[in-house]
Amino acid sequence: MKFPVLTKSRVGFSLALFSVMTLGGVELCRRVPYLHSRIATACVAVGLVGLLLWIKGQMDLTRSTGDARRSQDNPLTFLQSLRYWGFILATSAILVYFITPRPKVEAPPPTPIAKPVEPLPETNAPPLPPETNATPAVVFPPLKLSGLVYNGDNSTAVINGRTLKVGGYIGEVKLVAIQQRTATVELSGERKALSLDE
Repeated sequence: MKFPVLTKSRVGFSLALFSVMTLGGVELCRRVPYLHSRIATACVAVGLVGLLLWIKGQMDLTRSTGDARRSQDNPLTFLQSLRYWGFILATSAILVYFITPRPKVEAPPPTPIAKPVEPLPETNAPPLPPETNATPAVVFPPLKLSGLVYNGDNSTAVINGRTLKVGGYIGEVKLVAIQQRTATVELSGERKALSLDE
């Protein structure tokens, strides 16, 4: 079965145009971040435009009688048809939708479950300096331990109304250790244990 040269040229031109529009649409969807995340929306929009052009071209074709001789003289007259462009847009949008690789959706990393912190035994607390009967050369300001939370590295003590962690200062006095019932402070190398009972 032989086809006329005009039909062959129209089919060849249409296939080339269809391929260029499809591959161009795929590349556009892959490279433009906005389109890449909305491939379905973009393809539906282009497909609807193609469908509307095809309908408009069909309505224009039924209204006009057309000049058959003029369309046979020029092999590219079909490019003026809205029906043709509508068909090309709609079918290339369908192919773009199915060919374009979808963006990978990564699941968020699982959130770790926090385990309750158990208080460390008192044996892990820093050792208290031995108490001597000698009067310290350094005079500590009045310090009142009114509360403490013993929780390992997260232990806190309330001294003179201020909540401190180990390493915190109240004036020049540094909090150096917290035990279950006492807090040890240091001033100029001298240490003093504050008790809740005092």
